[in-house]
Amino acid sequence: MKGTSGITGAGPIFHDVMEAALRWLPPAQFPRPAGIATVGICRLSGKLPTPSCPHTIREVFIAGTEPSEPDDMHLSVKVDSRNGLLAGDSCPAASVQEQVFTVFPGEVRAWARERGYREPPAAFSPLCGDDDTLGIKGESAPLRITRPREGDSFLLDSLVPDADEEITLEARADDGVSEAEWFVDGEHIGTGRAPDYRVRWRPVPGKHRIETRAGGESDGVDVEVME
Repeated sequence: MKGTSGITGAGPIFHDVMEAALRWLPPAQFPRPAGIATVGICRLSGKLPTPSCPHTIREVFIAGTEPSEPDDMHLSVKVDSRNGLLAGDSCPAASVQEQVFTVFPGEVRAWARERGYREPPAAFSPLCGDDDTLGIKGESAPLRITRPREGDSFLLDSLVPDADEEITLEARADDGVSEAEWFVDGEHIGTGRAPDYRVRWRPVPGKHRIETRAGGESDGVDVEVME
């Protein structure tokens, strides 16, 4: 067995032994244990599906550990069909299309681009005029954090590894800036791109001030992370 791995040595032997031992036994259904939940999830992100998620699957979880956040990897964006750039409020309706883009975390975006995944446009279409905005009704602030909200609380799950617990931060801007910088307690944590300026933050217990800055504007919210 020298130079043989478990998958090529022990695995096939175990398989043959079990096949022989169970050969004459009638097939039996596997009893579903208590405390199991079956939930529909978005296949790519593993989170709860949204209308933008193109592929969903049913997955089994220990009850209480199933995902609670909506899918954030599929982003629905209004674009100008004439050039593929962001469509603002002044774009004629006949030229506006809603397209879904797959948005990967920053550390794997280069990999995704190499494999043909399209990124959402970062600039507004000049064909729509000079007064384009993201069209957020009732939100007059030039830069606003949309996720999380002021006063939000988050509870860390002891069953989830720290490296897998992240909070998505998003913002909206009305001046068409392409990037926004993010800070937590004054420390820079990343750069997000339009249209949602999304970044992910690995939380630690405590009260935190989250800020974003772009185009000479800024906005901030206070949140709390609990164990």
